[in-house]
Amino acid sequence: MNKKNILMWLIFGIIMLVSFRISQSRSLSMHFADEEDHLTIAGLTNNGFKLYEDIQSNHQPIVYFSSAKLQQIFDPPNIFMLIRRHRQAMFVYGAI
Repeated sequence: MNKKNILMWLIFGIIMLVSFRISQSRSLSMHFADEEDHLTIAGLTNNGFKLYEDIQSNHQPIVYFSSAKLQQIFDPPNIFMLIRRHRQAMFVYGAI
């Protein structure tokens, strides 16, 4: 790698680190209207309900299925950790 690439990766890493720190310090202070919908429907799909048959929604299914998988993987003990884990996963997904 040349010096320009190393510098670009270093800057990218610093920006991602600062962004992550800011998002974690404020992860429970922002409210998004669709978040309750995503968390609730994901929980229902984990309990056997079928999307678009038993549950009506106007969103694409990838949001619910990814949220359901995150709930299965992390099994957070409370709603605050559930929201934090979702936001961390979206941050990692956005960084990739």
